[in-house]
Amino acid sequence: MTSSHAIAGSHAMTSSRRVARILQQCLKSGNVVDIDGLGTFRPSAGGGFVFEADTQPHVFLAYVEEDLALVRTLYRRLEAEGYRPWLDKE
Repeated sequence: MTSSHAIAGSHAMTSSRRVARILQQCLKSGNVVDIDGLGTFRPSAGGGFVFEADTQPHVFLAYVEEDLALVRTLYRRLEAEGYRPWLDKE
């Protein structure tokens, strides 16, 4: 491993630890943390946490303004079928 790879790896580990520390602080404060595409961390009794994996497929809905009513109908139908649609107006 070259020194630049070692530095990059070290930086990634530092960033990962920083994210883990922020996650722990949020959970200890009683907050729920949702990581899009991954799942939700919730505090549990005894100071631990529970992780609920996000298993619903995500769907991004792009549209032009004049199609908004139709896209909102599509949004509701996708939601009813178990998808997680995303629409900037919802």
